[in-house]
Amino acid sequence: MKRLVLFLIAFSLFLCANAQIRDTFYGCKLGVTTKKQLLDNLKQLGHECLYDKENKCYYIKNVTFAGERWNLCQFEFYKDTLALVGFGLLSDNEDVVDLYNRNLENVKTKYSEIEGKMTSDNQNRKLCYFDDGIVVLSIGYKIEEGNHGCLIYQSKKLINQMHEDAYNNI
Repeated sequence: MKRLVLFLIAFSLFLCANAQIRDTFYGCKLGVTTKKQLLDNLKQLGHECLYDKENKCYYIKNVTFAGERWNLCQFEFYKDTLALVGFGLLSDNEDVVDLYNRNLENVKTKYSEIEGKMTSDNQNRKLCYFDDGIVVLSIGYKIEEGNHGCLIYQSKKLINQMHEDAYNNI
């Protein structure tokens, strides 16, 4: 009986460990990696990293991630720490909706222990997120003049810190 209980505890820990949403991209970890470390890693991997002054973010073009081709991968920082990694696709509305459906199904299968929550659910815009307590993963699309789909990973710790700092600045 004691062995069975220990086995069940070990199995539960294994399932919890596997339920964690990915937090490392291009050798850089959300909530840990500095801007300089990210830029150095991307350069070593042969990526040309560009800076978008308007949106205050770095990005690389034409990447493959999660079995999909993306127009870009975007990196945002908070207090010099990697806070967000987002993948974006501009395409026709059928491609964007299909991409959303494939990604949503893949995430539901891979992280079946984590409940997805819809924040927007209509024909022209969908956004679903998954939160494991460390990383918030959002999957969405928007149909408009420039149809786009996205897959966004954010550090929950830094999201909370941003909100707290914004509240304290009021």
